[in-house]
Amino acid sequence: MCGLAGILGKSISDLQKKNVLNSIKHRGPDSSGVYTSKDITLIHTRLSILDVTKKASQPMIDKKTGIVILYNGEIYNFKEIRKNELNEFNFQSDSDTEVILKLYIKYGNKFVSYLEGMFAIAIWDPNKHKLFLIRDRFGIKPIYFFHYDKIFAFSSEIKPLINFNINPKIKKLNLINYLQFGTTSISNETFFENIFSVPSGTILTFYKNKKFLTKYWSLEKNLNNNFYNLDEHDVEKEFFNLTNKVVSDHLISDVPVGLTLSSGSDSQFILNSIKNISQQKIESFTYGFNERKYDEIRKIKKEKKDSQLIYNSIIVNSNTLIQDLEESIKDFESPIGGVGTLGMWKLMKLARKKKIPVLLSGEGSDEAFCGYKYYYYFYLWELYTNKKFDLLNKEVSYLKKEYGNNMNLTKEFIKKFVTKNMKNVQAPDGSSLEDKSFLTKNYQKYIKKNNPFANINFPDNFSCLKKRMYIDLFYLKIPKLLWFVDRASMSSGIECRVPFLDRRIIENSYSLPSNLLIKNGVSKNLIKSLLKKKLKIKSIRQQKLFVATPQREWIKHNLKEKFLNYVKNGYLVENKIINYNNLNKEYSQYCASSKLGNSFKFWKI
Repeated sequence: MCGLAGILGKSISDLQKKNVLNSIKHRGPDSSGVYTSKDITLIHTRLSILDVTKKASQPMIDKKTGIVILYNGEIYNFKEIRKNELNEFNFQSDSDTEVILKLYIKYGNKFVSYLEGMFAIAIWDPNKHKLFLIRDRFGIKPIYFFHYDKIFAFSSEIKPLINFNINPKIKKLNLINYLQFGTTSISNETFFENIFSVPSGTILTFYKNKKFLTKYWSLEKNLNNNFYNLDEHDVEKEFFNLTNKVVSDHLISDVPVGLTLSSGSDSQFILNSIKNISQQKIESFTYGFNERKYDEIRKIKKEKKDSQLIYNSIIVNSNTLIQDLEESIKDFESPIGGVGTLGMWKLMKLARKKKIPVLLSGEGSDEAFCGYKYYYYFYLWELYTNKKFDLLNKEVSYLKKEYGNNMNLTKEFIKKFVTKNMKNVQAPDGSSLEDKSFLTKNYQKYIKKNNPFANINFPDNFSCLKKRMYIDLFYLKIPKLLWFVDRASMSSGIECRVPFLDRRIIENSYSLPSNLLIKNGVSKNLIKSLLKKKLKIKSIRQQKLFVATPQREWIKHNLKEKFLNYVKNGYLVENKIINYNNLNKEYSQYCASSKLGNSFKFWKI
């Protein structure tokens, strides 16, 4: 991975270039470079993964055309592209960066359709006097931009933009949306005015002080209709071959590769896919807790010791939580999702210490294969509206057996839940994340005028379940998760790869009938079935852990005094955004209650 930045319409001093470079040095600790012309300044820091020689350094310039590229990511099929599409070119390196550059020279912007991988690309074409910013299909790799008057700047993170002497203000509306709903990245906005992210699957063209956005890929236009007509056995066979290919591609590297490991089906699937492909030792990384109920380290060690694995782990505890939050907020540039996000951030420091610069991780499996509890409601309503009553009754009976009275399965409740929550945020267990009780009257007006979910769209021809999955994939879940994964990993100079968000997997999983994603009351049915039948794993947790950290206990018991002192003297109270007395009252009631409840309303603050 790498860090990239650039600016047009404004000349900057050597000191500013140095400050920008230093602000993204953590993303690319191995080398750096600067390109300057009368029109543009381009800055790059490199984490060397493929072709670690200086020949692959950036900014990379094509000598014949003068075209310049900055690139952050990995192209898993770059060798095939070079062999099949670019025989007429002479190459100076063995890097995927040079393949992208030559591919653009040959095909123009159509080059992006050839790429399999994760990427944020900046191409300066001095012949056309155009800048192109290109982001991968799911937004795995970030790229932000600022455009005001005649200045256009872009970067992998927000800090470099500030070092270009751009001083954005906090966007109050987005802050209020976060405090009410817990949202961080809807509609490609940030917490700062005039700073946006390039949308996923999009090319931004900047020309004559105007920007143009072109969507180069959409899921609904790339579904595999052949999958829908296959029987379950053939689907499992096809997906097993596909996932093996995808995981194999994600192992391409000239440096060591490891993985983040938990007892969940997603990381277990990646682990056993790697073992199915290679007999080499695998470095695994797990964070855990002193609280046994939540500790993944103990759960993994309870299983049979795997001689192919090299186990690495850390314990996250409440004693350093405030200190960790103060340190990590500079890396995340946004509020942090929870204790789990903080655990991942600390785990990446261990990976850097162990000199494993590439990790595979399981993000995206819930959105690709139906992992959240609230998906059951959308599936049941889909069965009801399609009059598949036999299958509906069968699924309801399995869910009653699994959840008993803890899950309301009446028709009236399901209809109401689906209607209210198709475009709303929920915790993995389906509980609401919305709360506005702490906001002062001055900021209640923002709520009345604003609906952050108004611009959420989904394909009309998708089923009820697929519509909700689509919303999580492109709006409510994955953009936030990828923000956290990128910042947690790149703050320590670690490249984190997410195989479940490979285009080939998503296009095919969204082409499957819903009854292969949820079956007999089991979420992520296809993944769990492949683990059992193809990878011969007998012990699989059937239901997802919807609460995976001791965050509730820490907020309720361990941190009460620290929490209140911190909030009382903080930005939100000082600027009269939240009512401290209301917060104090509700928090005291929460701490006194015997129920653990949902702690996110307090974590947000």
